[in-house]
Amino acid sequence: MKLTATMKMILRKSPLLPVLYSNVVLNTTLEHIIPVSYMRNHIHARDIHNIYSTTDKMNQLRCNYEFDYLPNSCIKYENNMICKKNKIIYPREEDRGIIARSILYMCDEYNYTNYGNIKLYKIWNKKYKPTKKEILHNEIGYLTQGKYNKYISNYTLNI
Repeated sequence: MKLTATMKMILRKSPLLPVLYSNVVLNTTLEHIIPVSYMRNHIHARDIHNIYSTTDKMNQLRCNYEFDYLPNSCIKYENNMICKKNKIIYPREEDRGIIARSILYMCDEYNYTNYGNIKLYKIWNKKYKPTKKEILHNEIGYLTQGKYNKYISNYTLNI
């Protein structure tokens, strides 16, 4: 499955879908939650459940940093904490559940076991419930590639 230009535009521009790390929706780009540089297969980079919109600036600041608890000496940008020395990002509260569910999905779907603090992602998944925008993103993933992110679907079934 290849992401078409139309699908990329929908993911980047739709006000109905989540924008990570920022409330700004201008100058957005697509962000891979698990960076492409970590992936064993380029086809995994096309999975919509791992792709969300964000600002160009946050995409640059995040680089391919993992998500984790932070040590001291970090910078704050739009309620996200970034520690360049340790290559860690601690995202703003409203994005933690989205990020956790994306990573947990990728771990299950493609057997990624070496990306960050899985225990933390499980905590975030339980603590931060899916938003309506995230549920819509999951539906688009299903319509486009025929699979749901079960970490989102399981929540919506229990509502």
